[in-house]
Amino acid sequence: MWEAYPEEIVIPPNEPILLFVYGSIKKGHKHHGMLRGSSCLGKVSTEPNYLLYDTGPYPGMIAVKDGEGRSIEGELYLVSSETLKMMDTTIPYTFKKQEIKLITEGDLPPHKIITHIYTWSVAKFLDCGQSWPRT
Repeated sequence: MWEAYPEEIVIPPNEPILLFVYGSIKKGHKHHGMLRGSSCLGKVSTEPNYLLYDTGPYPGMIAVKDGEGRSIEGELYLVSSETLKMMDTTIPYTFKKQEIKLITEGDLPPHKIITHIYTWSVAKFLDCGQSWPRT
């Protein structure tokens, strides 16, 4: 079920980044303040190549082989490289930045879309379905 994780994506300085958030960084959640000064582009969903697990205080999204995952719901933000660098000091080392693909309804700016992929085992965690928190 798991795919090998490529090396963490490198973000060029001074380049705006499209960031997909799916957990405690979403509006109304504990760590949303990290996105202060960033522009919310709306609610979006990933292509169905991921699974989402409840790790406790935040979720962990993993990449899976095509056809073995589901679309994960979240929010898309335009963030600065400085914001992303600050987030790197707060987000646990169990996550790596990776490029993802979204199901789109309309035009998005021509940038890579990145998110934080969970890199540790999810064997002991509950499946969240398409969104976090679990309902």
